[in-house]
Amino acid sequence: ALDGLAAPPPGAVLLDGSHDYIGRPWPVRCAVKADLRSVSVAAASVLAKVHRDNLMAELGRPHAEFAFEENAGYPSPAHQRALASLGPTPYHRLSWSYLDDLPRWRHLKKTRPDIEGQLSLL
Repeated sequence: ALDGLAAPPPGAVLLDGSHDYIGRPWPVRCAVKADLRSVSVAAASVLAKVHRDNLMAELGRPHAEFAFEENAGYPSPAHQRALASLGPTPYHRLSWSYLDDLPRWRHLKKTRPDIEGQLSLL
């Protein structure tokens, strides 16, 4: 155990948060704030954020009106305006509730599949 965080069973994946978005066939242990108590989870969080920021900057070039590189995971006012006028790009998650607030594009919304014990990333 690291700093009071019980180690996951052998072969298990330790996820930061309360949702198992990996699911079967791997055993998963979820722990809120695991990145504060596990060096490997903290390192994975940093790597994931840097990778995501690079992807968002790449998306920002062909889709400048969406200001992807400025979003940092949360839609900026420019991004919200582009969504309302242009609709979602192929990179937007069509299961997210932002489409509920966009009547013109609401018909594109998809329902997340119900996968037992797993949170969908769609």
